[in-house]
Amino acid sequence: MRVTNSMLINNFLRNLNSNLSRLERTQNRFSTGKQISCPSDDPIGLVLGMGLRSNLAGLKQYRKNADSAAAWLENTDSALESATDILHRAKELAVYGAGGTMDAESIKALSKEVAELLEEMRQVANTNFAGRYIFAGNNTQTQPFPPPEEGEYKYVGTIIEQKLEIGVNIVIPYSVTGDRVFGKFAGFGASGMLEILAQLRDLLAGEGEGTYDDSLTHLDEALEHILSIRAEVGARTNRLELVKERLSDSQLNYTRLLSEIEDADLAETIINLKNQENVYLASLSAGARIIQPSLLDFLR
Repeated sequence: MRVTNSMLINNFLRNLNSNLSRLERTQNRFSTGKQISCPSDDPIGLVLGMGLRSNLAGLKQYRKNADSAAAWLENTDSALESATDILHRAKELAVYGAGGTMDAESIKALSKEVAELLEEMRQVANTNFAGRYIFAGNNTQTQPFPPPEEGEYKYVGTIIEQKLEIGVNIVIPYSVTGDRVFGKFAGFGASGMLEILAQLRDLLAGEGEGTYDDSLTHLDEALEHILSIRAEVGARTNRLELVKERLSDSQLNYTRLLSEIEDADLAETIINLKNQENVYLASLSAGARIIQPSLLDFLR
């Protein structure tokens, strides 16, 4: 086969472009810090990286859900703590009233304070977090305990607890409904604690039925009930803390694996870049010497 000048030149240009292409890929790897910029760089690594990114996105959403549920539970516990303080104060007032050592005016003053405690308890039952009522079940836009009608307190929320997904097929309830918290104990309805305080108010005002012993018994039952609900809320909070730790560990592991697949080794990349620059410059130098003689040299 006869080797012509055009064959030599074309081969030189093809090889030169090949060296330049390798240099461009290495420069791009160095400037981006990534060793995969297109599917042809590493098809298997690309597929693995896409899977890891999908898992990371899922973990981030689960972490957001866990953070949101934890914040909700923290506000729930804070509200329950306020309810506990109100019940303790109401119990103190009931003891004062049962002592029989106070005059009628003082007893009425106690009744007025209990009335204020009653309204404060209703406000606690209507605690709002981020524009949503935390004790309203899944109907968070509706005030669960509206003002009383004809002296009767009613719960108008739902009995459905809110839930969030914090893992693959792992769903956790993060709310407690108002009927569970403030009622459904000791034979009371969905607004039991409000009823207890209303009865104590009326008893101190000399208008209600029952005895101070009954009120004290109901207040003790209410305190015990609140304590059990707070224990449940605390258990859910502890579980969420464990879940958040596990999700954080998983995020770190997936991020490390993704880095191993996609991130370039900068030290190795710099060495390769320098070598390929030298190869490219050597190619240019060699190309200038491929065909030293020309037709003009023979016509002299």
